[in-house]
Amino acid sequence: SSADHLRRVATLAAVFTLSVMAGNTSLKYIPVSFNQAIGATTPAWTAGIAYAFAGTTEKRSTYLALAPVILGVVLATGAEPSFRFVGLVAALTATVMRGIKSVLQGILLTNPAETLTSQNLLLYMAPISLVMMAPFALYIEGRALLEH
Repeated sequence: SSADHLRRVATLAAVFTLSVMAGNTSLKYIPVSFNQAIGATTPAWTAGIAYAFAGTTEKRSTYLALAPVILGVVLATGAEPSFRFVGLVAALTATVMRGIKSVLQGILLTNPAETLTSQNLLLYMAPISLVMMAPFALYIEGRALLEH
């Protein structure tokens, strides 16, 4: 039904919005380089989430290839001189949300009952994301907008 379709697209938009908000928040507390290192673990999170949500498994070589990335991020976390826990949590939240978004998007785009193309999904999702993200953006960037 249309209501179910809207609910699924709105869920995807909310996950996307949370990933952007958490990612931007993390940049307030940790360096961009550390944020990007954490973001490099997105494929590992996506694989784990795909398994949890849909029972999808990858080849063993895929999991083995992800191990050095995860180990590198763990080592970088311990060695990061400007480490702030809140920044780490925000960056991990953004990364996990990106993984969830990828899995949910894949489910929506491959579900024969949805008949969505990637362009249509973006068309429906973008306005919902805008409405969800606008209050956050105004709160964070409001002063800067008023000053210019």
